[in-house]
Amino acid sequence: MDGTHDADPAIVPFSAGPAHCPGRELVLLTASTMLATLVGDLDLTVRPAGLLVPGRPLPGGLDPFTLRFAVRGRADA
Repeated sequence: MDGTHDADPAIVPFSAGPAHCPGRELVLLTASTMLATLVGDLDLTVRPAGLLVPGRPLPGGLDPFTLRFAVRGRADA
């Protein structure tokens, strides 16, 4: 508020300057581990079939917000 950060932008670690949030990697690890645990016992299939093919590049116009999945519990769970 006193203008100190104007001279050293690294003082602002959350979205400005060359510094980054020190917990960023921890948050990404925690979120991905939680998601893996939640869906670990489910059989997920992308709908419509053939939209995404394993081993092939993602389509250039793929909108991740429109992806839909068919969800089934695994028989061995």
